[in-house]
Parts: sequence; structure tokens; C-alpha cells
Amino acid sequence: ESFAVPGAVMLSDAIHDQVKNQADLSFVDLGAYRLKNVGRPYRILAVDAPGLVVPPAGLLEGKGDRALLLPVTLPDRSGSVFGRDDERTRVGGLLETQGLVTVTGPGGIGKTTLALAVGRDAISRFDAVVFLSLAAVDDPAAVLPAIADTLEVKESDEREVSEGIISFLGDHRVLLILDNFEQVSDAASRLGEILAACRRTHLLVTSRGPLHLKREVVVPISPLPVPATVDDMSGAAVALLADAARRVNADFAVTPENAPAVATICRALDGLPLALELAAARLRLLKPAALAERIGDALGILTTGPRDAAERHRTLRGAVEWSHSLLGEADKTLFRRMGVFASSASLESIEQVC
Repeated sequence: ESFAVPGAVMLSDAIHDQVKNQADLSFVDLGAYRLKNVGRPYRILAVDAPGLVVPPAGLLEGKGDRALLLPVTLPDRSGSVFGRDDERTRVGGLLETQGLVTVTGPGGIGKTTLALAVGRDAISRFDAVVFLSLAAVDDPAAVLPAIADTLEVKESDEREVSEGIISFLGDHRVLLILDNFEQVSDAASRLGEILAACRRTHLLVTSRGPLHLKREVVVPISPLPVPATVDDMSGAAVALLADAARRVNADFAVTPENAPAVATICRALDGLPLALELAAARLRLLKPAALAERIGDALGILTTGPRDAAERHRTLRGAVEWSHSLLGEADKTLFRRMGVFASSASLESIEQVC
């Protein structure tokens, strides 16, 4: 009613979906708007027929807030998110005021899982939440075209790709999630151009390291807490391992008998979520005690990731090789020399030895 125009027949997208196949009806799309006390934006259409008024889209803009509807949704990653409540709240809060938040951490730490959870939390607060995985993009020059394709921004000989993206985003409140930015980090400056021009656009980026842009807020995430003792089975690492194990073995449960082995596995894998999920896949055939005995050769035994996962997430060795391949030659030399340390090391020790 609030968008009604005398002489016109107006429909929401929900009604249009039910009648759009009627051959004798045609419609004019007037754009998407936020309706009072309604959770999601609705696209409004006018019936186009003799004797009916088809109002210009500009006429509706004075009746309500125009919204941006994109044909892109977040990937469906159902399931629980373990041990990330604090980071989830912090990143979501930062995105309310900051234009760029970068979630950093090593491969397999759960950056994508956290970003998707934050994106789902933010749907009602943004005109659009758009997810783009850059895992298959290895050329920094291809980043902006990939963003344009995701937003369905049409190419034009009369303007640069960045100009098309900026024009499309305009003053809409959009959350753009860019996943796996580490291998195209040289494109970071182009993101800065978009943020400078689109003040209501917010970027959530996942990367192995910071982008080094002005006003960037970096949120490093750590491995999940592991059991301090064999009697403490309440930590997030144990919860994730048990949940993943039940997906391959419905009868799996953490018991007093297998608790020491479960604690050993979690500690040996340093609470790394990817490693814990790969270990859980082995619990389809191995008892926890048998897996704990073999977990010292984690690179050799954790090789049974899902076939539909990214190749670097199918094995623990693949995750390490992916990270290693992104290093320059000098960094690879340093990485090799740091292998003499059995555990962590101070900066002073690294400087002396490496």
C-alpha cells in the first residue's frame, strides 16, 4: 500500500513468481525497496497493460528506501562453527564501522568458515552480502574482473572495470567477502580505490597476511584450544573432532576410555581445524588409540579429505604446500632454516640461527 500509485497494479516479487508464466501478462521491474517491518528487501513490479499506469522508478524512490538485490548468495555451509564466538562477534562489530576487515591466519585455520558465519549474521544489516572465492585466481589483474562477474556488472568499452564496479555499488550498503586473497595480494591497492569511492561498501577479506592498506583492521585468528589434561574434554578442538567424526561414523562418541587418545590427537595437531577434520575422517576405520599412535606422521596419514573440497584442503600436506608455494625464494630459505627448531622460537634465536 505504501508504494501504491493511482491507476497502477503493483506486485511484490513473491506474487510475480506465481504469475510470471501467464502468457497474457507483462511486467515492468521498478527496483527493490525496503518495506517497513519486513525483514528482507522486496522487488516491486508494475503490470504493463493497456489502461494501466506504469510509474517511473524515480517516483517510488520518494516512497521508501531503495535496496540492492544481487543474484548472489552465500555458499551453503551448514553445520556448527566451533570455538569462534568471540572472533565472530568482534569481526561482525568491526564491519559496522570499518570499511576493510582482514581475517588472517595459516592455511586450515578456519578463515573461510568464520567469514561465512559473519556474512550470515550480517544479512539483515546490509543491502547485499556477496561472497567471492579467489582460490582459482592467480593473476592480480584478474581480481577486479572476477568481482565484476560476481556482481554481474556489464563490461563496457567506455569505462574501466573499476568504474563499473564503483558505479554499481554506488551508495548501497554492501558487504563484499573476498576469500583467499593471499595469492593476489598485489591487487590490494585496487580494493582501496573501491573503498574510497563507495563509502557504504564494506570488505571482509581472508588472507594468510594483511593487505597493508590504510584503515585496514586486521583480525588474526588462532588454532582452537586443545585439552590441557586428558580429563578436560570441553574444548572447541575436541568438539570439532567429535562432530566431524560422527559424520563418518555415526556411533562415534568421546568416552572416558578414549579420552586420552582424543586429547593426544588434538594436541598433536595443535588445534588446527583442517587437520582435526582430516583426522576425524580416519576415525571411520581406526580407533582413537590407533590413530593417536600414528598421528606423529600427520603429513603421511591425514590424506582423506572430501573429494569435493579444494585440492589444498584434501590433505594436510596439500595445505602446507599451498602456503609454501606463495613464499618468495628468500622466505623459503628462512622457512627451511627454521626447521631446526623443535617448537616455537624467539625472534632473537631466529636471528642468530637463521
